[in-house]
Amino acid sequence: MAEKKIAADKKAEEIDPLTKAQQEVEELKKQLLYKTAEFENYRKRTLKEKAELILNGGEKTVAAILPILDDFERAIADKSEDPKAIKEGVSKADAEEIKTKLEAAGASVELK
Repeated sequence: MAEKKIAADKKAEEIDPLTKAQQEVEELKKQLLYKTAEFENYRKRTLKEKAELILNGGEKTVAAILPILDDFERAIADKSEDPKAIKEGVSKADAEEIKTKLEAAGASVELK
């Protein structure tokens, strides 16, 4: 009788192969759902970061060039006949300064 009890206990301890397979399938489904959600969050986050980089990059470039444009506008608006004053106004907004600002913003510039 003790042998039957031991055999029954062993059988009870052993999990039915079908039940075991079903448990594994459920665990794998949970892992798949978790990884899918994690990847979707990663994708959304990287798209958002990329959009912010593009927006901020353009904003910084425009902000860097605005003072140069202001110098050009002042030179054009100046009604002075003095060539020295005109030259000074235009030289403040020279091509080298524009090139430096654009390169600092990450653009590749070649002066001709």
